[in-house]
Amino acid sequence: MHIAFDEAELNPEPVELEEGDEYYLDLFQSISALRLSSTGGLNPIQPDQITAWANLLGSSLTRSEARLILDIDVRFRAAVNREYERNRPKT
Repeated sequence: MHIAFDEAELNPEPVELEEGDEYYLDLFQSISALRLSSTGGLNPIQPDQITAWANLLGSSLTRSEARLILDIDVRFRAAVNREYERNRPKT
């Protein structure tokens, strides 16, 4: 299974999590733990990483669910970057 996204889908509108959506946060954390960092910060999670992880777990995700994981990642990376900038030594 491969999920392809166009540019607009890689920057989805904010999605609110509802009660019972902890599964998606757990899935995000599992995928996020395997990501690589660069000198510019955390690299974004790629759609194929979501697909590969879901296949490994024997799960199938809808397009909307995969987009939710990408949205969580956008918000997470923004928060990490804000924290880094706030705590970065001033030169």
